[in-house]
Amino acid sequence: MQDNLAMTTNGVTTTAKDIAEGTVKVVKAIDKFNNTISIGKDGADLNKVIKVLTDSSISKLSASFGVLGATLSFISLFSSSKSSEEIIIDMLGDLELKIDSLQSLMLERFEHLEAVIERVGANVTLSNAFTNIDSVANSVDVFLKATSHSVRKASLEKLKQYQGKDLRAAVEHISQTLSDRVVTNNVYHANLKASYGNAVIIQEVGRRLNYYLIRANLMENFIDCVGLIDDEVLLSIEVPDGGNPLDFVPQEHLEKMRGKIESNALFHSKHIQRHEQAWLRALELCKQDCSKYIDLYMTNRVFPTLDAKNHKASVQKVIDELSANWGWLDHFAVVYDDVSGSSKHAMSGLSTQHHAYSRQPVSKGKINAVIAWMDKEKPALGAQLNSKVSHKYKVKVGGGPSPFGGRPGKMVKKTYGGDAEKFSQWSDLKDVLNDLTDNPPNSQRFIWVSKKKQGVSRAQTNNQRLLWLNGKYLDFAAFE
Repeated sequence: MQDNLAMTTNGVTTTAKDIAEGTVKVVKAIDKFNNTISIGKDGADLNKVIKVLTDSSISKLSASFGVLGATLSFISLFSSSKSSEEIIIDMLGDLELKIDSLQSLMLERFEHLEAVIERVGANVTLSNAFTNIDSVANSVDVFLKATSHSVRKASLEKLKQYQGKDLRAAVEHISQTLSDRVVTNNVYHANLKASYGNAVIIQEVGRRLNYYLIRANLMENFIDCVGLIDDEVLLSIEVPDGGNPLDFVPQEHLEKMRGKIESNALFHSKHIQRHEQAWLRALELCKQDCSKYIDLYMTNRVFPTLDAKNHKASVQKVIDELSANWGWLDHFAVVYDDVSGSSKHAMSGLSTQHHAYSRQPVSKGKINAVIAWMDKEKPALGAQLNSKVSHKYKVKVGGGPSPFGGRPGKMVKKTYGGDAEKFSQWSDLKDVLNDLTDNPPNSQRFIWVSKKKQGVSRAQTNNQRLLWLNGKYLDFAAFE
């Protein structure tokens, strides 16, 4: 037996240690990728995740999954006493490489996702696909952990009953839930609607489906490699501690394994990439359609919990709910009495990034509520703004105390230049919006103003994005 049996690629001989070193690089790359696509419990890192997926990181890594599957397959096959990860560590002497199990090479599980999947028409299809893939993986696990010849033999017999087509059927069933032709069975469409476009839920769905697609690829590689070697060989090989299992594999088996794995990659990579595109599109829709989903969430979930007699608690509830579900945005909210007319309140700007609810029914009465939001990636400028206005108005000068006697007096034009909230003679608050001296038409800001004594309470997630003025005559907010 040769000391270093090898696989040959383009005439270059690769040793067992070379293969193991390449595997560890892939393992570390996948681990780094897993950390990169962590979105946070409130979706705060949505922009980062979209960028990662836009750069096709999964697709770039998918070419390495075949290499990883190959190495783990024919390392794991020949050791009943050590896991494939422990063997790799032994071969490289890399004691800092801490991998608990084969599953640590996959994407993270989200056990509660079943509760999400149950809400969609894809439930049965996905559940069956997951079950079929898990069944193969469990049999592989039993085989690898067998501690006696009889158990190993029995588990090998069961393992060889599986065929690659069973796993491929499961993969194709997963892909069916990505089809736009039947929207009710599209797992992403259904979850976008059911979760109000919650990016965290969409990310969990994406990671879970990607986990199973990759797992199916690795499991098919494993059972194909098992099928290439006689039972007697599989059951008889014993690898001493610290030994290299690849040293016991005849060269022809390595070459056949490599051919199978490369062939499998052609099938699985297209499904991995198709899912990546659907996953990315769903995350983009979380951003693109957030105005629609925020409105639905406010109407159906938030307003029923608010109290018309406690504006302070209500506005804080609004901010807490918005920031918990749309963490990549900065939010501003104001709750006040159910007044009407521009003599009482007015607002302008960010037409697609704010909602105003007039005389909204809540517990114990009605309220007015206004919310606005802005992507956290945009510079926070609101606190640097001002409320300066240049306002032309008319006042009556002269005249008697009665219209039936004395001089009628006359109307004189005047201009007020100063802080809007310090001027007492506003009759139409739209004039405040129009007369601001630092509010160019193309500005990306939201302005809200109301007369005093309207029971106003406000809250925001980023103080640097908001100018709030509690003036003598007006309450004034500039959000940018």
